[in-house]
Formats: sequence, structure tokens, C-alpha cells
Amino acid sequence: MQKVLLILIVFSSTASLFLVLVTSIVFRKNTPSSKSTSEKLPPVSILKPLRGEDPELEQNLEPFFKQDYPEYEIIFACEDTDDPALRVVQALQKGFPQIPVKVKADKASYGYNPKVNNLIRAYAVASHDIILTGDSDVRPPRNYLRTIVAELLKDNNKMVVNPIYGQGDNSLGSILETLHLNSLILSGLALLTIYRKKLAGFGKSMLFRRADLEAAGGFTALKDFFAEDYVLAERISRPPGRCHISGMLLPCITSQRSLQQFINRHGRWAQARRRIAGWSYPSELLANPIWWGLLYGVTNLFSWAGLKVFLSSVIFKILLDGYQGVTIAKNRQLATYLLVPLKDLLTGIIWFYPLITDTVYWRGVRLRVTAGTELKEAGRRKILGVRLPKISIRRWLSRSDS
Repeated sequence: MQKVLLILIVFSSTASLFLVLVTSIVFRKNTPSSKSTSEKLPPVSILKPLRGEDPELEQNLEPFFKQDYPEYEIIFACEDTDDPALRVVQALQKGFPQIPVKVKADKASYGYNPKVNNLIRAYAVASHDIILTGDSDVRPPRNYLRTIVAELLKDNNKMVVNPIYGQGDNSLGSILETLHLNSLILSGLALLTIYRKKLAGFGKSMLFRRADLEAAGGFTALKDFFAEDYVLAERISRPPGRCHISGMLLPCITSQRSLQQFINRHGRWAQARRRIAGWSYPSELLANPIWWGLLYGVTNLFSWAGLKVFLSSVIFKILLDGYQGVTIAKNRQLATYLLVPLKDLLTGIIWFYPLITDTVYWRGVRLRVTAGTELKEAGRRKILGVRLPKISIRRWLSRSDS
């Protein structure tokens, strides 16, 4: 058993080093051109789904009002006219009256995916033929629109997506989120640039043409998919088209996130990746040397030899994540890298979640994630393929009180 674990530790360490090298090569080489294109830039409709006043929401939205771009509009959509995020939008409208802004808020439910519901609302009032969707936690530079539109107009690109890196260190969940985005998530996108571009859909920032969206069935065709970004990229980027991963990395603001939010978010993401990656899903765990180092230490009852192997895997992974975080993601808060072991142990545990159950809790609703990440109403809880009897704790308590 110990020999097998040692082999896994060596393999996992080698795989981690390989991912760091690939990420470094891709994102250092694949930098966007700063030269302005001579081609006339088409107008753009920016669709921004909102829900609640996220941390630093105003600072995240303000850069969209400051884009160095000739013509664009911003459309904000949410479920409730009293959503606190709309107060932020109204304040920005007053500060930037020259930017066309539309707001669409209604309680209509089109499907299980609340983000797609908001995109359907926003798209209904969009004016332009180039569509940009983006989350409210990204903070782009001033040349963002000019850069990605120029990339869309090149070659046979049908979609442009932006990789992200985490930025934020003011809470435990925030630090873990930043570390994870700047390691496994960033490396995964780097691999997609050289492996299979049609799978590169990443919903933090997606740019495409209205005609291609309509040909793919529109946003309504995505309303019951959990990984709507992946599904849309796959449908739009079918040959001869392709999905282009931009050389412009965007900061994803992770401020004020709790440990529970980190676990819940990446539990949901694991469900999606499990149903997208298929046979390659195990590779995530095989690139986690700290996980295998811990198992080696446990099987050796944390003898001195087992402890040395575990600590070696910890130090090695901290150095790798630190190098990638500092050089690519510009995260120079060196003390935060001491939490890499906690991050990797938690993500190692989370990795098993989609193997145990097919359900997710999303904004208070329990749903099943099926093939292709299609969402369906969840019946009785299913654990390891066995449906458990439905038990209501509230009903049991009410009976015991009577």
C-alpha cells in the first residue's frame, strides 16, 4: 500500500509541476495585443445578471462604464425591482449619464438556472449584434471591450472567453477561493487552450454574435442547464468555428466570502465538472500531492518517515501554487500560501461529492444534475445510487411535540 501511495505522490507532484509549466507558458505567451485595430468596432450589448449587493459590487461594475470603446450599452437584469443591486446601478447611472443603460426586472421564471433567467430578461431588450455576458464579480481594465472584440473578429472565432484569477484576502473563504482559482481552475483553462477549445466555455466573461446565439437555440435553450456556459460554448463553437481563450486575464473579486460559501460553490462546480469531464475527472485528484501525502502519513500512522513524506508534499505544493500565484495571478500576499494545504485537503474531499450524490443546493433549491449538467427536479435524496426515504425533520419534531 505504501509503495502505491509513494508512486501516486510522485506522479501527482509531477502532474502538478506540469500544470504550472503549461499555465506559465500559455498565459505568458498568450498576451493580447495592445495595438488598436483598424477595423471598425461593432457596437456591443453587455448583459449583466444581478442578485443582491455583492461585496465591492460598485467597484466591480464601475469599470464597465469606463470602457475605451466607441459604442456599447449595459443591460442589468434581476428578479426583483427592490433588489439592492439596483441602487448601485442607479448611482452609477448618475455618475456616467453618457453610457446607455437598461434595467429589466421581473419575477418570471423560465427555468431552473437563475442566471440564465436573468440573461433571458436582459437579452429581450438588447439592441446590438455582439453580445457580452459577464458575472458581477469580475473587474476588467479599460481596454477590455476593445481587446476581446478584436479577438472575436480574428480567424474563425465564434466565441471569446476570458480566464480569471482570484483577488481578495480578507476572510478565510476569500483566501481559499483566491488560491483555488489561481491554481487548479487557472491551470484547467490553460490546458483547454491547447487541448479542446470547444470545452473552454467559462461564464465569467463570454463574447459572441447574436446570430450564433440564435442558431444555438438562444438563452432559452440553456434555462435548465447548470453549466450553461459550457453548453453554450459547445453549441456555438462547433466546427468550423471555435472558442478562443483571450490572452487577457480578468481579476475575479473574492472578497468577504465565508468558508461555507467556498465549500458550497466548489461542491456545485465539482458536480458540473464530473458530468462534463467524464473519464478525465479523476485527473483532478491525481494532481493533488498533498492529498496523497496525507494518506501516506495516515497509513504509516504518522511515523517520522510518513511525516517527512507528507511535509515534503506540502512544501512542494505551496511552492508551486506560490510561483503560479505570484507570476501569473499577481497575488503577492505570501502569507496566504500557508493555507494551500487546507485548500487542497478541502478540494480533495469535495472531489468525492458528485460521486456520492447527484444533487445540488442552489439558492435554496435542491436539484439533480444529470448528464450534460441538465437540471431536473430532485425527488428523494440519492446516495451512492440508492434513493433514501424522504424524512422531514420539521414534521418529526412537530409529532414529538404533540
